[in-house]
Amino acid sequence: GSGFGAWASKQTLMVTNLGVRKPGSSETGFLYCPACGRTEPTGWAEGQLASGKSHRRPYPNHGKQPELCEGRGRAIVLGHEFLTDIALFSFRLSPELHVPAGSTAGRIVLTTIAEALSIAAAGLLDVDAADIGGGHRAALNEGGARGSEVEVFLYDTAPGGAGFVRAAAQDPIDLLKRALEILEGCQCSSSCYACLRSHKNRWDHADLDRHLGATFLRHILYGERPWIPDHVEDRLLDMLQTDLTDGGEKVDRSPDGILSLPAYGGRTLIVSHPLIRDQPGSQRAFNRGRNISDRYLDQLLVDRALPAAVLRALDASSDGEGQDPPFVYSASGVPVYCALSDLSGSGPNLPPTSLFADIPNAPENTFIARLDVETMENTKLGETRPFTKGTWHIFVRADAPGRMPMLIRRTDGKSFQASGKEVTFGSVGASIKESGIDRYRVRYGSLRPTARAEQVNSDAVEFLGAFHKTLGA
Repeated sequence: GSGFGAWASKQTLMVTNLGVRKPGSSETGFLYCPACGRTEPTGWAEGQLASGKSHRRPYPNHGKQPELCEGRGRAIVLGHEFLTDIALFSFRLSPELHVPAGSTAGRIVLTTIAEALSIAAAGLLDVDAADIGGGHRAALNEGGARGSEVEVFLYDTAPGGAGFVRAAAQDPIDLLKRALEILEGCQCSSSCYACLRSHKNRWDHADLDRHLGATFLRHILYGERPWIPDHVEDRLLDMLQTDLTDGGEKVDRSPDGILSLPAYGGRTLIVSHPLIRDQPGSQRAFNRGRNISDRYLDQLLVDRALPAAVLRALDASSDGEGQDPPFVYSASGVPVYCALSDLSGSGPNLPPTSLFADIPNAPENTFIARLDVETMENTKLGETRPFTKGTWHIFVRADAPGRMPMLIRRTDGKSFQASGKEVTFGSVGASIKESGIDRYRVRYGSLRPTARAEQVNSDAVEFLGAFHKTLGA
C-alpha cells in the first residue's frame, strides 16, 4: 500500500543548472571553451561550439588575438554546493499508481508537493517563504526506477542551515496535512497567488496543480484511490466532443463518461487519471467495465494539449500494434525498416536489412520505413494527416532536400532532438550560411514540445529518402 518516510539532517546540497537537455540524452546542459571562455547552452540553434570548429570569442578583441578561437568546447554543468539543513520525504505508492521519472504528471505532482510543503513549513514556523526551498527526485532504488517511489526534499536556503526544515519535519504527518489544507483550501482552477504561486516559483507556475497535488497527498496519507470528479470529466468530454465534431467526426456520448466514434469501429474514448495509466479515471466509467475498443486519453493531455488528444483519439496506429503491416513480405523486393533507428549508420548506402516487401510497380531506389516517432503527425497532405505514429510509407532515395518531407540521418554521433535518434523525419529547406557555417534547418509538423525546428551543420547530415506514398491508406 501507500505510505511515506521522513528524516532530516545537515547535508551538503548541490544545486545544478542543466540547461536545456534533450529527452533521453546524456549530454550535459552547456558547452564551455576553456581557451576563450565562450559558454553556450547545449542544442542552441545559434551555437558555434557544437561543430568542433573555430568560433568567435565572447569579448571584444581589438586586434590583439586572432578573431576566431581554435579551442574546443567541453560539456559542463553549472552549479554550486553548500552545507545546509535538509528534510527528505520518501513517498511509496500503491501498485496501481505510477509516477515515472521525467513524466509530465510526475513533474507537476512533485513540483506542487514540494511547493506546498515549503509553504506549510514556512507558515508553521512563521518565517519568510524565501527561507525554505524545495525540490524532488525519483527514489534512488528499484521503486524509483519503476515509478512507484518518489522523493521530495526541503532545505534551508541560508548556507550552513538555520534549523527551519529540521524543526518543521519533527511531525511529518502534521506538515503533510498542513500542505493538504493549502492545496484544498483555495477555489482557483489549478494554482494562484493565494495558494501556491509566488515570484520565487514564477518559472514553475505551469507545473503547479493543487488538485493533482491534493489527490497525491490523500493517497499517501489515507490510501485513497485517485478519481477524476464527474464534473471535471464532463468538462473534458465537452472539450473533446466539440473539437471532434468541429472536425467532421460523428461522436456519440453515454451517461457513464464515455465517447464513441462509430466511423472508427465503435472506438470508445475514456479519460484516464494522470497517475493511473490505461484505466478509466472516473468512478462511473470504471464501474462500466473495460472493453477491447477502449482508448484512454490522459487527463493532462486533454486539458493542456487538446489537439494532441484529438490526434491520439483518431490515430489508427495504436489499433495496429502487433498487427500485420499493409504489405506482403517476400524474399526480395523493396527493403523494409520497422523503426527509424534501423536506418542508423553511416555511408552513402542504406543499412543492410533482412526484410523485404513485394510492392507491385514500385519505383526504383525505394524503401519502406515505419514512423515509430511522432515528428510530423500534425502535417496534412490534402484532407488527411498521413504521418501518424505507426504508419508505413514508401520513400525514394534522395541526396538533397526537396519539397516533400524527408528522412535524414546525422553523421556526427548525436541525435536529433525531435526523434531522439540519429534519424529523423521532417521538412528540410535549402542550406543557409550563418557565422560562416552551412546549416540545414529541419522543420516538423508536430504538437510535441520537443519537435521544434532544429539546425544541423550541413556536413553532419545525410539524406536518406523523400516521402513518396503512404501504405495502407
